[in-house]
Amino acid sequence: MDISSLKDQLSDQFKELKDRIQESSLYVELKERFDLLPGRVQKLIVIGSTLLVGFFLFSIPYGNLSDSWFYEEQFEESRDMIRELLRASNTLKETSPLPTMSNAGQLESQIRRVLEDMNLGPEQVGNVQIVPNPSTRLAPKTVDQAAVSVQLKTLNLRQLTEFSHRLQSLGPGVKPVGMQISRSRGETHFFDVIVKVFQFSLNVGGEK
Repeated sequence: MDISSLKDQLSDQFKELKDRIQESSLYVELKERFDLLPGRVQKLIVIGSTLLVGFFLFSIPYGNLSDSWFYEEQFEESRDMIRELLRASNTLKETSPLPTMSNAGQLESQIRRVLEDMNLGPEQVGNVQIVPNPSTRLAPKTVDQAAVSVQLKTLNLRQLTEFSHRLQSLGPGVKPVGMQISRSRGETHFFDVIVKVFQFSLNVGGEK
């Protein structure tokens, strides 16, 4: 909202309020009593009334501006988070040689070490478990698949981006699939995450 729009809004609101007050019977009665008061008292009443009305009119656009600042801050935080996640996603899409075998137990151990290094609290780490018979259309039948499901809670933005980046360094053929991010219940700056981390490997023999 620019200065010109703010000035016009204040002018219109003041004019509308002034017309309503002057048309009321209470205003007429108070004006008659006001005219009978000493000049010094009249001046004090005018000054006090002006300050009160000015404060009231100023509070309306200020409230709108405060809401705009809040939503702008939320937008910038969400935009930065999306940029970081897209950057991590683009890096994960880079091709790399696949290992010759997959091991779900080893993948689970790697993920648990990552979570330990991040110093997350026990209330932030949910279920971390091997997915039985994992399957995704991202890989053809000639590629073996192992997967671990990871559930994390109440991560702040820094922890969320750090976790996404750390998944990139788990080794060749490791990719997060179907990452779900949602705001933690009752929170505005914390997020819950559910993701399946897949380990793809070459099926050299043509069979699993």
